[in-house]
Amino acid sequence: MSGEAVEKKLYNAASKGDVTTLVHLLEEDPYLVHGVLFPYSRNLLHIAAIHGQKSIIEEVLNLNPELACISDSQKSSPLHIAAARGHVEIASILLSKAPEMCWQRDDQGMNPVHVAAMNGHVEILELLLVESSMPAMERLHHGQTVLHLCVKHAQLRALKVLVEKMGDLVCTKDYDGDTLLHCAVRCNQLEMSKSIMVVVILIATMAFQSATSPAGGVWSEDDARHSYKAGKAVMASTHPYMYKKMTLANTMAFICSLTAMYLFTTRIHVNNLFFMMASWTAMLAALLSITITYIASVYMITPDEIMHSTGNKILLVVMLVLYGFGLISMFVSFVIQLHQSWDNKRRRQLDLSADAFPWRVFYWIFQQMEETRGHFQMFQR
Repeated sequence: MSGEAVEKKLYNAASKGDVTTLVHLLEEDPYLVHGVLFPYSRNLLHIAAIHGQKSIIEEVLNLNPELACISDSQKSSPLHIAAARGHVEIASILLSKAPEMCWQRDDQGMNPVHVAAMNGHVEILELLLVESSMPAMERLHHGQTVLHLCVKHAQLRALKVLVEKMGDLVCTKDYDGDTLLHCAVRCNQLEMSKSIMVVVILIATMAFQSATSPAGGVWSEDDARHSYKAGKAVMASTHPYMYKKMTLANTMAFICSLTAMYLFTTRIHVNNLFFMMASWTAMLAALLSITITYIASVYMITPDEIMHSTGNKILLVVMLVLYGFGLISMFVSFVIQLHQSWDNKRRRQLDLSADAFPWRVFYWIFQQMEETRGHFQMFQR
């Protein structure tokens, strides 16, 4: 049997809890227990911890307890993974073999206490605190405490446990001077939601006003030849093609702004990323549509000799460039937030395959970029 086939069989045994196959493979080649590495430089304990296989954990620790102290390429120990997945019994076993791993930090600067708190696994959190409360005192990036982490990830139960045992941290500020209250307000993004609501309401108002009071006004009286009637848009008679396009764009702006208002007021929690993308798409479509309406309106009321002047063309080009820059900025901001979400889920050992297909496409791109950067760094060394 080839080495690759043996590693695959060993992985399957560790992930499925097949102790018999595991023991048989290790009897044939004892070196496998500490010599074989799986993706992300994970050993057998990492794989068993990911899949919650307690029997495999016990068997491997009997053969080589030092594996409990080895971290993967993300600097996550088996205890980190157990804390992230919520496997209480496995965490207890690993803690008994290597209690010093409570202090081990992953590449995000978090120890198992931080990981358990962030994921809301209260039983594991209490287990770790019984061993030692000191790791919970460790600060994160920018001086944030484990309490800040609980607030950021909306883990109220974990926050209560920590406050009961470590009440002194409640008033602690991070390096930016933010307390838990500041963090709570920021995470809810109340001000951002209010600002966006003001924008979409303004767009809806502009679209409504443009529909009821079109550029060029309305006819004041009926035409004797019955070509138009009083109260009808002048533009519909003088420039019917342009009027149809402007009406379509204006209607699109009105509908999209109403859609954005609906999303922000009802908060469709199908998926946080879905909500974000749907809201931004509606906002973007509303902005684009109202821009088309504005350009059409200006075109209608501006004399031809001014409309086609060099200065006016330059102004139009500048406006389009700025608008394009705004669209690119919005897309970049979306990708950055999506990357942060992917990185956060990856650190928490969550199942990324459960997300929608568009997100998985982005995740695959991020993963390829991460691997390319890793290879480049190794080449530089």
